[in-house]
Amino acid sequence: MKKSIIITGASGGLGQALAFAFSKQGFSLGLIARRTKELEKTKELCLNYGAKNVFIESIDISDSTKQRNALLSLINNLNGIDIFIANAGVSCIQKPSKDNGVYIRKAVEINFLAAADGIEFIRTKMLEQNHGTIVGITSIAQAKGMPLNGTYCATKAALHIFLQGLRLDLARTPIEVIEVAPGF
Repeated sequence: MKKSIIITGASGGLGQALAFAFSKQGFSLGLIARRTKELEKTKELCLNYGAKNVFIESIDISDSTKQRNALLSLINNLNGIDIFIANAGVSCIQKPSKDNGVYIRKAVEINFLAAADGIEFIRTKMLEQNHGTIVGITSIAQAKGMPLNGTYCATKAALHIFLQGLRLDLARTPIEVIEVAPGF
């Protein structure tokens, strides 16, 4: 049975809900998010729901060095990793504005570049331990552009294609790659 899980974007939304669900099954968790107070509250609730252990790292995953250090710390605290869920993401509703470039860059950094970077780091660790499951959270929005949300759709489409390639790369290994594309 899989016992240790790392989830990014775990201080709210889907990431937090996943943390609660796995807690109720007695898993050990490593949780990553930017919002420290919310992350600490999530940790407390997970322990109350039955998580065996909960370790947290409050960082911005768009900083590759910080993300990799946090992942390594969590892997060490958990004594390995069975499942990695790359969930962190930001929306990017684009109404016409001179500041759109800033929001577009942030969405690309978080939704695709940081997710891919974390997944690549985890892939090497899972190959070293010869097992694991990588889960990438995309969106049904990756299938078609939507009004005022083109950047979000594009970042989720990029992650979708990245996961397809990764699944092929790891096809002859014991590492599973799963894409989850929630709707809204």
